[in-house]
Amino acid sequence: MAAEPTPFAKIQEAVVTVLDASGNVNQDAVTLNNGDQIYWTSTRGIGDCWIVFPSVKKSPLGGQAAVQLLRDGGTIGPFPIKGKKRTGYKYSVIGLEDSNDPTIIVDN
Repeated sequence: MAAEPTPFAKIQEAVVTVLDASGNVNQDAVTLNNGDQIYWTSTRGIGDCWIVFPSVKKSPLGGQAAVQLLRDGGTIGPFPIKGKKRTGYKYSVIGLEDSNDPTIIVDN
């Protein structure tokens, strides 16, 4: 009897929406696996904002720049997740009025 084929793991996608000019987001913590993808979107009318990781090495975005500009009402991504297992990556969302510090957790 032939062995059952192993199903491929489905790639998950997360969309984090910046809600206001203070950098508040709809998900303060997102848990993803290596190979999954993340996008950021912005609510129209809040102005441009920045997604900022401490450095390229302290980011799970697979070597992408540590600072990403997110235009008012726009979307950036997808960014493939490539990070250390069971690690939380803090980043800042810097809006025109204030900032917020959400987390991406790489589960495996």
